Amino acid sequence: MKIRILLPVLMLLGTLTTLLVGCKDKAEPCFLIIECDDAVAKKSVEVDLIGATASDKPLWEAYKISKYWNPEDKQRASATDKITRKFGGVDQPRRYVLSLKDPAVKENWTKWMGRGVTELFVVANLRPGYEVTDEIGNADVRRKNIPLKPKVLKEMYPNAKGFRIFVQDASIRIDPLDKIPKEPKESKESADAKDAKK
Repeated sequence: MKIRILLPVLMLLGTLTTLLVGCKDKAEPCFLIIECDDAVAKKSVEVDLIGATASDKPLWEAYKISKYWNPEDKQRASATDKITRKFGGVDQPRRYVLSLKDPAVKENWTKWMGRGVTELFVVANLRPGYEVTDEIGNADVRRKNIPLKPKVLKEMYPNAKGFRIFVQDASIRIDPLDKIPKEPKESKESADAKDAKK
């Protein structure tokens, strides 16, 4: 009789423990730098950062990247809070700093955290000059993911304070940063704001 009573209690305690551990390992925003190599700088390449929850992570891992970059793709359109950066062309920079001090970047992270994002997918429309086949997950050279839960991050990147996303002609590389680079003291204003002051 006692065993019958104790078993449900033990199961409940186990569930509560799992929930508490999950709460402690809540996803957190991180500092990011996106850079490209010489080959990408000479082309027109877009990079999307997509926040994924635990439930839609499998979808983003399996989704065909060739289909994703179709102008009419509904899956890409559905990622309304993604961050997009462009490389190539005279006016495009080769390096983007996504600082949490930037109001626009902070707003994105607030949206991601608000809907329970646990993973960040990096997707680029790379065109290395040969046929690239669609693969699942990180096996596709045009896709990489960064876990956002502290426990998982610590296991994979023990000393990471942020990440450098290096976009190459035929692949994306994720480099952990052991320290966050110092940012200029002057605030980064938009070109429009600067022009308005002239």
